Amino acid sequence: MKVLKVTVIIILLTGLVYPITASTLTVRVFDVNGNPIEGATVKVAYEEQDTNEEGIATLEIPQQYTVPISLVVSKEGYESYGAVLNPPYPTSLEVVLYSVEMGFITGTLYLDSTDNPAGGGYVIEFYDARLNERVGIAVTDENSRFEFEVSIDRSCFLIVTDFPEQRFEASPGEDIDIIVKTKERPKASLLLQSGITFEPGSVIIVGEDANQMDGVTALQVRSALLTWIGEADPRVSLKVPAFRDRYMETGATILDQLETVEVTTDFLSAEKTAFFTVLVGGPEVNAAMLRYNLRLSTKFIEDRNLVNKWFIREPGGFAYKDSEYGIIALIPIYPQLDDSAIYNITGGDKRLCMLVVAGNAREGTYAAGLKLKEILKTGTEGQQLLNELDKLLIWMFLGESQTIQPVTIVVKYVDETTASIVDVLMG
Repeated sequence: MKVLKVTVIIILLTGLVYPITASTLTVRVFDVNGNPIEGATVKVAYEEQDTNEEGIATLEIPQQYTVPISLVVSKEGYESYGAVLNPPYPTSLEVVLYSVEMGFITGTLYLDSTDNPAGGGYVIEFYDARLNERVGIAVTDENSRFEFEVSIDRSCFLIVTDFPEQRFEASPGEDIDIIVKTKERPKASLLLQSGITFEPGSVIIVGEDANQMDGVTALQVRSALLTWIGEADPRVSLKVPAFRDRYMETGATILDQLETVEVTTDFLSAEKTAFFTVLVGGPEVNAAMLRYNLRLSTKFIEDRNLVNKWFIREPGGFAYKDSEYGIIALIPIYPQLDDSAIYNITGGDKRLCMLVVAGNAREGTYAAGLKLKEILKTGTEGQQLLNELDKLLIWMFLGESQTIQPVTIVVKYVDETTASIVDVLMG
């Protein structure tokens, strides 16, 4: 089970709030193997409860709280977990507790080859592999050796401070050889930026009023994204040969996290939690579309005289009013991806792009999802979209500057297995 975890942060609340109503927060507590932990104490602000046999605790958060509040989860035999919850507060959380039992990650540092031990004095930083947050350092001795003590449950990324563009992965109990490249050093990339959790890689947002067909579309989009990232090599490597080496060198933990796709209903903070955010459904069923419709070159126009209430209009004025029409639209958050953009991506907002999969009605949305899956799987049509999306992967893995152009593909529903491309617009 994949879960998100954060380092312990405890804040003090000043003043006293007298609540009238409260919202419910459900906290599920697991160990690293996904087993529920019974009897863990969950404390939110001034409320406290122990988890049941399913690892679940349910607490009330007064709705009149308008400040960040602390969450602390503790259990004997485990390291404590802590987080700061900002309003609007979440309604559910999953928490993993690490064992207090400690183990060592040990190894030897080399420069360029195992024939050249690095020697003493090199600082190696250790990052939690799931959180991408630093947990400590080690320094090599005169024999180029190092060791670091950490919970036996933590897998770690290792970065040699003098060579921050290179990352290595290890777990307690392992003795590894770190061979850093000093002559042909790779460029820094987003995947080496600390403080960012790579999971989820993508999030799909459906509207609260979504129908069953929109749910099916969301699953199609999920499948498409998994194919796009999971099969990046050899596809991207044919465009940029250097991609293969970096892709193959990337730790399995990062790749697994990038391939994590969450499906959720609309709330403001959800769209910022992933590198790739997909909105499924038109503005009639997905409120998030209303926030991003103005950023589209091919927009949804409201007309309450129509059965579907909305229709698609291209920049030149041509309109698609029937229910079978939909769009796939790429909205770059950073049209120019370069070194400076790496540091603009933060834990609070990871978005590289928004992808709209929406139609005048459910048939049009379904057609957009069907065609997106086909584009990302086969690449025989819609190459313009695939090329721009692959630029994002090239920048993420290699750090090579890229210019991302908006792309809109107008599609038409044919039947349950077929959708056709009507038009492709760039910019």
